[in-house]
Amino acid sequence: MHADLLGANPRLTQVSVTPFGRTGPWAGWYGSDLVNGALGGVLSISGLPDAPLNSWGGQNWNFAGFAAAISGLAGVM
Repeated sequence: MHADLLGANPRLTQVSVTPFGRTGPWAGWYGSDLVNGALGGVLSISGLPDAPLNSWGGQNWNFAGFAAAISGLAGVM
């Protein structure tokens, strides 16, 4: 589908937010907010070493969406 759209508009920018990628051996795995925070590095800068603190309310998903929006906008500039 992306290839068809790319043929119609070569300047097209696509952003995809997935926990483990769209292809590959882990593509079908589910990533919870806690797992995404740990793998994304957010948990490494929150809380104390003996008591890590997960962000509340799905903030890791919100940050991923924000980063995706900024990356998509950068792709069109």
